[in-house]
Amino acid sequence: MAKHFDTTPAHAPEPRAPRATWTDVLVCAVTCVLMCGALALWGLKECGVTLPVWLDGETANHLAGAVYGAPWPESLAEVPEAFSKGELQEAFDTRITQNIPARAVALMGNTALQRSAIKASNTLFRWPAYPTYYGSNYFYFDEFDALLPAPLTNMTDGWEDFGTQIAGFAERHPDVEFLVYVSTESSDADVNPVYAYREGADSIEDFGAILEDTLQSSSNVRTIVEDFSSPDDYYELYFKSDNHWTILGAEAGYNRIAEEMGLPALEVDGTKELSPRYLGSWSRLGLADVTDAPTDIDEDFSDLTITTTNNVYNGNDHSSYDEATELFKAINFVQEYYNLFGIYSTDGIVSIDSALVAPEDCRPTIVVCDSYGYQSGRMLARGFGHVDLRYWLYVFDEGDQRLEDTLAETGDKTVVFLAAPQYYSTFLSRHPHFFE
Repeated sequence: MAKHFDTTPAHAPEPRAPRATWTDVLVCAVTCVLMCGALALWGLKECGVTLPVWLDGETANHLAGAVYGAPWPESLAEVPEAFSKGELQEAFDTRITQNIPARAVALMGNTALQRSAIKASNTLFRWPAYPTYYGSNYFYFDEFDALLPAPLTNMTDGWEDFGTQIAGFAERHPDVEFLVYVSTESSDADVNPVYAYREGADSIEDFGAILEDTLQSSSNVRTIVEDFSSPDDYYELYFKSDNHWTILGAEAGYNRIAEEMGLPALEVDGTKELSPRYLGSWSRLGLADVTDAPTDIDEDFSDLTITTTNNVYNGNDHSSYDEATELFKAINFVQEYYNLFGIYSTDGIVSIDSALVAPEDCRPTIVVCDSYGYQSGRMLARGFGHVDLRYWLYVFDEGDQRLEDTLAETGDKTVVFLAAPQYYSTFLSRHPHFFE
């Protein structure tokens, strides 16, 4: 019979759990941050705690264009219904997503890596501009450290409609002066090298030709179509991270209008730089870290009175910008600092009067504009004496406004249109009765 021997040592140690290493601790810490960090950040913000910009999820929300989804239930009684519809879960999930720690750093870091790979491959092709990341509609202009949008198409029908209708309206109103100012917004083929690679792209030159053709018999309609011979000239007056002109661009635009309409020129002694740096809309949409120095001219506009449907402001008022957070100052400089259609007016209607213009020299003018009216509105008021600004050329504005009614309401005898080419192309589809 076989014998079995016990080989266990007389004093064998008890089995012990494996000892945690520093890598285990690190993995657990990272997991906890990812799982609980967003909830913690959200809770801190709800308690009013100010977080570092790099950590706060708010920057990433603006970069990603995110907005809060379903609202929270207003009372406990609404919770069961919100839960059954999935709204409570959606609201919770959205807020957690938007508070992931350092999300903006990850977004910008990821696209920077992609852009590095694209740039490396570009050594073979030598494109002057290339996508900011794979699949992006925005391009990095390497030589100028600037960003460009993809050229737009299918705008000629809208341009022709605008030119034809304003010509007809001007003919019916020979006592009214009209000026159509077209700002380039990188739609100039001599400025944006991407035009050479996009078939069927419409440029500011095309719009200029259409206006010349449709308005050739309209003696009371003047046009100014911006034309830059090189990117160097363009970037002296326009932001590199955004579609807007700088304050010097607005000044140059006003002085061209002044020369065309017989107004006094604006002479600026210098500019002042503000802080923080401007992270324009193309930087956010292209997820590229290109910024501009925000500036204003050294000019006292205390002679101006800005009147809205709700209040009256001084021409030097920049309270919207002064009261904004550092993040909003950085990403919304133009809208916050030169604010004419936000804190001043929620209905896109603003009037500005200058006390420096004598009554006999005042030329009341309707200015139909997009966001280019932000920086130029005060200058136009200083020149014309009185301007009635209407934010109707803005891409998201639509309605049943009629220019005939506005002229009758204001008594103005001059109308200035001021916008980028693409907004003219959609204007009459958004305001179908405007020239009736």
